[in-house]
Amino acid sequence: MYRQRAPRSPAQRFAFALVALLAIALSYWAGNQARGPEDDVPRRPRHLVAPAQPLPLTGLGLVDQYDRPFDAARTAGRWSVLALASPADPEASRAALTRLVHVHNWLADRHEVQQQFQGVFVSLQPGAAGQAAMLRDLVGFYSPDFLALAGDTEALLPLLPPRGAANSGKPGQADDALRASQQAMAVVGPDSLLRGWFTAEVPPATIARDVKALVLHGAAQ
Repeated sequence: MYRQRAPRSPAQRFAFALVALLAIALSYWAGNQARGPEDDVPRRPRHLVAPAQPLPLTGLGLVDQYDRPFDAARTAGRWSVLALASPADPEASRAALTRLVHVHNWLADRHEVQQQFQGVFVSLQPGAAGQAAMLRDLVGFYSPDFLALAGDTEALLPLLPPRGAANSGKPGQADDALRASQQAMAVVGPDSLLRGWFTAEVPPATIARDVKALVLHGAAQ
């Protein structure tokens, strides 16, 4: 399980928040500057690691930041990019959400794509007391439009990159798989099917370009 860090001082929390806001503002500016006739949008995503077969996101027993059950209506008509991290690790959560904001901001030159994008933060801290309220505060700081989801450890395993999925059947490997998944991003289509993952090495600008391919060219695989 994740080790709880010592509480940070108000000055430290303010400094981290300021840095996050500056990074978000800079990425939004960069996204608006990166304009072009086609923005080099590929016909198909180039960096998406596809699953052996599309997997349904529904039926995993997930709930959102308002303690409402997740269902297919929440992703209907939109491509969702999922960032995974444990709120018990503030630095990892901050990095995951900032990365998700950067992806959103790199879509700023394509309003029609940005409208079909949904950012989702997936909590890798199952069973935490008061998790819904905590997720509302955490995700709301970055974007009121982002969705947050939480569920049991076993329910989250299908959302992990292939390396985590390969370890999921071994005793004691669930927590290791969750840790390894942080900074990777999963992609869910408008039909609520998991379509693949972007690894931690893929930068937000590149993820955004592949999201454009998914939305503009209807690439489904």
